[in-house]
Formats: sequence, C-alpha cells, structure tokens
Amino acid sequence: MVQKLVFIVALVAFCIVSIVNGKAVNVLKEHNVVQCPNATQAVNLLCTKDLSESGKIFQHIKEYIDCPATGVNTKPITCIQVINQMGDDGGDASIVTGGVGYTSVEIELISQTSKGLDYHIDVYTE
Repeated sequence: MVQKLVFIVALVAFCIVSIVNGKAVNVLKEHNVVQCPNATQAVNLLCTKDLSESGKIFQHIKEYIDCPATGVNTKPITCIQVINQMGDDGGDASIVTGGVGYTSVEIELISQTSKGLDYHIDVYTE
C-alpha cells in the first residue's frame, strides 16, 4: 500500500514539474506568465511586444517569441510579464528556454482550439 502511494505521489509530481536543461519547468500551462521576483530590479525594458492573431477553425495557433529578437543582451533578465488579453478564451503561455536570471528568453504561446491569441509581453533587465 505504501509503495502504491509513493508511486502515485511521484507520478503526480512528475506531471506537475519537469526538468529541462537542469531547470525545473512547470508543465501545466497558464494563460499568463508573470515572473518578477523583485519588481525594483525591473529597470530597463529589454523587449515589449503586442501579439494579436485571429483564430482558425478547429486549429491551434502556436507562436514563439524570442527576447531579445535580435542582437545580444548581456544583462540578466529580472522580470517577465506575458499577459493574456482575452480572458478565459485566451491561449496558454510558457517559458521554453531562458527566463529570469538568464540573458534571453523564449516564450511559447498556444491558442485554444478555434480561438486566437492576444498577448502583451514585457521583459526587463536590471
């Protein structure tokens, strides 16, 4: 009985958190991503983007946003805000690579079936 319970707990934990490139990543999708551990360090706006795309019937829309989009950033990212503008009809956002503490970030946006995407994204450095 104890072994079954341990297995179930381990399975649930694996489903919630996965390890990618040595970093724990939440595999449960969220409409918004707000990672801003210390807002006072969000001094310089590295990237800002408004992305709006109409839905396609019976399809998902998938977009990847890189920040910085071009060039090289040498300062660590201190704050990431990926805000869904569509409420519960909006898509899901997640950090694919990089993020807070890194010098770049790749963000994945996936719409719900037949729905569009409408996001505002801000990424800050110190």
